[in-house]
Formats: sequence, structure tokens, C-alpha cells
Amino acid sequence: MKNSFFKKHVLAISFWGAIASIALLGCEAEPIEATSSLENRWAGQWQVTSFQHDGAEIKDKIVASSNLHLRPGSSDSDGDFEWSIVYHDNDASENITGHYEVNESLLEIIFTGDKGKLLKMHFTRHGNLLELSGMHDDVPLLLKAQRAERSVQK
Repeated sequence: MKNSFFKKHVLAISFWGAIASIALLGCEAEPIEATSSLENRWAGQWQVTSFQHDGAEIKDKIVASSNLHLRPGSSDSDGDFEWSIVYHDNDASENITGHYEVNESLLEIIFTGDKGKLLKMHFTRHGNLLELSGMHDDVPLLLKAQRAERSVQK
């Protein structure tokens, strides 16, 4: 009788242990694959850490915060963007939305705002660090950004 009771519980424990193991394996996080797609390399939220206008650092002086959100488009070289800038002056802010296009061979990214304003910038990328430089209203502009939270797009 004891042997039968013991066998029943061991079988039950083994059964539930196998179910739990399968469930845990099914919940294992998938690694992010390193591909060359624009979606994995550009898409996401970028937090501006340095904002230089005409050679002067204005982040934390004039600009309180700035974020650039890039969403991939239909091809591997374009997408939509939303750029938010919050100023220290009376908590003023602006949101610029539009379309962007990346030319990796020229190391350029062109932002075209919904109102038609064009901003061509040269870029350098080092993993989750991005540097953009260009001219805005004939004044040099240099931005350094770090990818905020990396989200896997599916």
C-alpha cells in the first residue's frame, strides 16, 4: 500500500515538474538578433544628452529635455519621426513630426517635417549612441543621443 501511494505521488510530482519545466522554457526571453534591418538599428526612443547650437551647449540651459522617436517605414531606409523639445522658458515645448530617410553610404539622415521644413544631418553611430550634426537656419547644430529603452519591434 505504501509503495502504491509513493508511486502515485512520485508520478504526480514528476508530471507537474515536467509541465512546469515546459512552461518555463516557453517563457524564456528571445535574444535580439543582430540584423542589418533599419528597424533594429534605428527604431526606438533616443534621448538627447547634448544639444549644441552654434558651438554652445544649450542642453540644461535653454533646452530642458529632448527626445527623438524613430519608427521604421515600409523600406529599410525610411520611417516616421517625432521629436519633442522642452525648453526651460515657461515650460514651453514643441513637437516636430514628419518623415526621415537614411542614406547610410553618405552617413546622412534627412528629416522632413510635416510642414515641409527639411533638416539634413550627418550621423555617426556607435551601438546605442548617436551623433547628428548639420546646419539649421545657417547655424551649426550638434546633437548627441543615447537610445532610451530598447524595445524589440515585431
